[in-house]
Amino acid sequence: MTNSATLERKCNGANMPRIAKLACTISALAVLVSCGGSANTPPPIRVLSIATTSLSDGFVTFAYVQTIQADGGVAPFSWAVSSGSLPHNLTLGSSSTNSVTISGTPDTVQTAVTFAIQVTDAKRQTATKLFSVNVNNVVAAQLQEVRGSSAVAAERSVDEVIGIVLRDHVHASELRWARGVR
Repeated sequence: MTNSATLERKCNGANMPRIAKLACTISALAVLVSCGGSANTPPPIRVLSIATTSLSDGFVTFAYVQTIQADGGVAPFSWAVSSGSLPHNLTLGSSSTNSVTISGTPDTVQTAVTFAIQVTDAKRQTATKLFSVNVNNVVAAQLQEVRGSSAVAAERSVDEVIGIVLRDHVHASELRWARGVR
C-alpha cells in the first residue's frame, strides 16, 4: 500500500468530524509535497562542471604534476583534451573518477600553451574548461672563484674570493656578483 493510500484511509475514518477529515487531508498533502511526493524519487543530478580554475606554470627538466577536479555529475567520468595540445612531454592521465592528472617532465620552453580539457559523466553531461600554461626556463646558479691576483686573494677570507654567476641559457647572458674588498 502506498503512503498516500495509507494517509487517505486514516483521514476517512467513519467517526471523524468533517473538519478533522479536511485538516487530516491537508496535512497528508503537505507531507507528500514536502518529501517530493514519493519515497522512490531519486535525488536530482548535479550539473557537471570543472572546479579547477587554473594550472601552475612548469619548468624545463622539473617534474610537473597538476590535478584537475570536476564537480557534480555521475561517476564514472571520462577525460580528454578537447582542443589544443598539452605542453611538450606532458600527458593527461587516465581516470574514471572526478579528478584527472596532467603530468610529465617538460623539455621545451613554451609560452601561453592553451588547451581545453573536457569531462563527460555517466549521464552524458559534459563540461569543458580552457587552460593556459607556461613552461619556463631554469636559470642555473653556480659558485666560482673571483679572478684576481693570488697575493690579494691570500689576504682575504674565503667568502671574499667566492662569487656567484647566474646563467640564462636561453638568452646566453650572465649576471656576476662577488663580495667587495673591505
